[in-house]
Amino acid sequence: MADWSALPADLVRSVADRLLAAAGDVDYYMGMRAVCHSWRLAIADPCGGAGLHRFRPRHWIMLDDAAEQQPVHDEGGVRLFLNVATGRVLRLRVPLLRDHVLVAASDGFLVLGDKKYPHRASVLNPFTGSLVRFVAAIPRVNRVRAVVTGSEDDRSLSLVFSFYHDPCSDAITCAHPTAARLSPVQLPYYVGAGPFYSLKQENMVAYRGHVYVAYRDGLIVRFVAPSAQHHQHCHAKLIVSAVPSSDYTGRFGRAFLVASGGDLLLVRLYHLRRRRAVEVFRVDVKRKAPLEPVRSIGRHALFLGGRSLSVNAVELPSVDGDCVYLASENRNVAWRYDLRDGSETMISSFDARPFGLVQVLLNYCVVLPDAKAQLHSVYRTECLLSVQSSGSD
Repeated sequence: MADWSALPADLVRSVADRLLAAAGDVDYYMGMRAVCHSWRLAIADPCGGAGLHRFRPRHWIMLDDAAEQQPVHDEGGVRLFLNVATGRVLRLRVPLLRDHVLVAASDGFLVLGDKKYPHRASVLNPFTGSLVRFVAAIPRVNRVRAVVTGSEDDRSLSLVFSFYHDPCSDAITCAHPTAARLSPVQLPYYVGAGPFYSLKQENMVAYRGHVYVAYRDGLIVRFVAPSAQHHQHCHAKLIVSAVPSSDYTGRFGRAFLVASGGDLLLVRLYHLRRRRAVEVFRVDVKRKAPLEPVRSIGRHALFLGGRSLSVNAVELPSVDGDCVYLASENRNVAWRYDLRDGSETMISSFDARPFGLVQVLLNYCVVLPDAKAQLHSVYRTECLLSVQSSGSD
């Protein structure tokens, strides 16, 4: 029988590098490290600070992350993860969820907040256990969208928060790990002035180390976060100020950004007389060129909402490629738009459970974790335990 532990170190590293180059195979990489001591010594430790972005599980999403699906006394901390590129499903134990609240998910990372005051923020890689703690506290509002910035080329890590369904719905704040508090974005005069400032944000996405936000009329803004070396405020740059004229004459609805197949796509929704329609554009973030219409996204399917996904429809049953899936914010209507022929198909409601895969993915995009509700549950539990303890005395 072959002695696998005796394989040359360079061969073991080559196999490990191939796993990392594949579609989010960080779980397989961690499995290699668990085989034997010699393999663990041969390949890099994913818990090192420099490897935070290298071992980022980009195609993985945690499906059961809504507040009502996270009991306060969850001793196991087991959650369900899905790889939207390969279709693999994995149940993973995340012990830190026992003493943290889940604020958001960002491109494989989990944004957490301490249950104890002052509820400082943390960024967790659930596959490797790497944790970056922030000095700043999480926003104590119901639902926020959060993005973790940084890449292998730019290893500075920052958190960017966008408030969702809040009186300050246009506010965006950011911080690097050593910042004492979240700082508001400083908008340049041509962005902060006039009607632009009052426009509603649709969603935000991390793309090539920066954060991009789509506004409801189709404007796209890039937010550059501060780093530990440069303590400047987070600032914004207007990327797209004009969207090409549309073939549709209906009322313009919403606009979404989603990273798909290495590109940044802008999806615009139109309300026609008896149906809806969408248009897809490719965004050139380097040259700020006019948006390029996209007629086909091939095997990919787009799921849109407060957070958006591009999935590999070939690997996911019941999901159709070259289609856009969308649900209303209250989830009473869901539909699929086929880019090949422009047809619209209604999807079964969210009233009946168990959900199919399409409903699960749409639910992930529309329903964001409620950190404020989780903290209230913690407070109520602590008060109850305190009363019971005083009564027993």
